Amino acid sequence: MSEEIKNVTIVGASGNVGAPVLRALLDANCFTITVLIRPTSTSTFPPGPTVEEVDFDSHASLVSALKGQDAVICTVPEGVQQPIIDAAVAAGVRRFILSEFGLDTRTITTDQLEGLGKIMQGKVQMLEYIQNKSKENPGFTWTAIKTGPFFDWGLAWGSLGFEKKTKTAQICDSGNERFPACNLPFVGKAVVAVLQHLDKTANAYLEVASFNTTQNDILALIKKNSSDGAEWNVIHTGSTEIKKAGLESLGKGDFFGGFIPLLMNHWFADGAGRALKLEDSANAILGLAEEDPESAIKAWLAN
Repeated sequence: MSEEIKNVTIVGASGNVGAPVLRALLDANCFTITVLIRPTSTSTFPPGPTVEEVDFDSHASLVSALKGQDAVICTVPEGVQQPIIDAAVAAGVRRFILSEFGLDTRTITTDQLEGLGKIMQGKVQMLEYIQNKSKENPGFTWTAIKTGPFFDWGLAWGSLGFEKKTKTAQICDSGNERFPACNLPFVGKAVVAVLQHLDKTANAYLEVASFNTTQNDILALIKKNSSDGAEWNVIHTGSTEIKKAGLESLGKGDFFGGFIPLLMNHWFADGAGRALKLEDSANAILGLAEEDPESAIKAWLAN
């Protein structure tokens, strides 16, 4: 497993996670990169990778595309992953980076099946599936990366509770609960570091974070860096109420409207205990330095 990774294929390279992962691979300047797309795709990519059309419904097509590849990085929804995993095994791929990211699916329990557990069941099943595949095929290894919420993306999409246009902050409970978060470029750096530390990351579920923070800390930095000096409307909402709203939206078929409140309850509720001890995390294994949340906040406010 000590032999270095050279040929890397990425699936989902135009997505929210895939694009910064591709950028990090290119910046590393040590990989031969292939991007797999469907024949109907209209996505465009920066110069550097080979872009190959593949029939994702054809095992033979996928195996052919993955022949000679050392690693596959998957950033597509879990429902698409199983045939890619199967093809990677058949093609002799040595490392598969699972489309995990975000939540720790190892902690999803049966009593959560009405909420986040229901949403995350596909990821739970894929993690179990790839573990079994690796046991059956010792030359095939996997890595999963838990990142916590995407910080820069979460600011832009409101999943951290802050709406720039209306200057409204929805604070869960006290707002003092610490949680880990990752900026998307940091996720890309983590993926590259996994490929550069094969022995330490084989068949491993890794936890990384750009930093730990709180909603109140974020609000203080927003106020500090706001150029117009306008007041923010701060709304404190109980975590029980937030969870209830998420479950109601999910019950009506509103996936996004349900997912965001459930995520807020998961990360921000008083006593949630999600903060990551960075000195004990995979940050140290991967050589990832802690970042400053203020930089992302400044960029968000300026955009």
